[in-house]
Amino acid sequence: MNILPKDFLSVEDVAKYFEEVGYTYDLDMKYESQRLLLDIYDLINQSKIAAVFHHYGKISKEIELFDIAEDSRGNPIKIPLYKENNTMTADGYFYIEKEYLKDLLLNEMDVKVDRYIGKYGETVSISEGENIFYHLDDIVKISIRDVRIPRRELDALFEERLSHMGKIGNHKILQGSPKTDKQIIDELQAQIIKLNSEKENLTLQSEQRVSTSLDDEPIHHKSVGSMQVLVTTLIKMAEYDKADLTDPYGELNKLIQAKAEALGLSVKKDFIAKWLKKADEVL
Repeated sequence: MNILPKDFLSVEDVAKYFEEVGYTYDLDMKYESQRLLLDIYDLINQSKIAAVFHHYGKISKEIELFDIAEDSRGNPIKIPLYKENNTMTADGYFYIEKEYLKDLLLNEMDVKVDRYIGKYGETVSISEGENIFYHLDDIVKISIRDVRIPRRELDALFEERLSHMGKIGNHKILQGSPKTDKQIIDELQAQIIKLNSEKENLTLQSEQRVSTSLDDEPIHHKSVGSMQVLVTTLIKMAEYDKADLTDPYGELNKLIQAKAEALGLSVKKDFIAKWLKKADEVL
């Protein structure tokens, strides 16, 4: 689902944004919603993105002019020259300090802000010898619904990921990425090894043979059933549905094969297609 072309995204908007770059969260599930908030919290703490809130109301704007000189030891000191304090009506986005984010995102509690705040998109030092500060005239109450993430910062963070959409093997930005890559391939590869061992040690019956697209090599019926259940389960875990299986040689096939190659593994597209077809039968 695409998100509206907004410059500042709510938590729900961020979930949709993450989904577009390959990270899925089921917000109907409490633990999934908490995982999303934790991922956002971690990215902010790592200074990869910022959290802001919109404020409309009275605010004090303080402009400070100063000069830099040296003390008797040669250390730089700031000499105040002029200070101006104006009351104005603000209508913009301001940074949420990190000390509030734990309560907002992890504890989902409201916080009260009544101090100096920084305006998003404006540096503290506008020019050499000048600082600008903003102070709230009244207490502002902020809840999780007021938290906004600037879209341009998400775009910058995921620029490399977005430029490689459709490819596998790129670095992961979020710790809580969905189970669509390494876990699936590792478990499939382990099952393939087990399957090959069973084929060598068990007597194969002609009526239980399942041909592959490559060489019609037979597989024991118990292994077939186990593999079918495993593949179906992994696909559901990766949040693919029946529509993704209509073309067993399509994008999902390429996705799995590309990831296997990136991990130094080898799995043929025909083999993948066969088990995708079986998963389609179950789903």
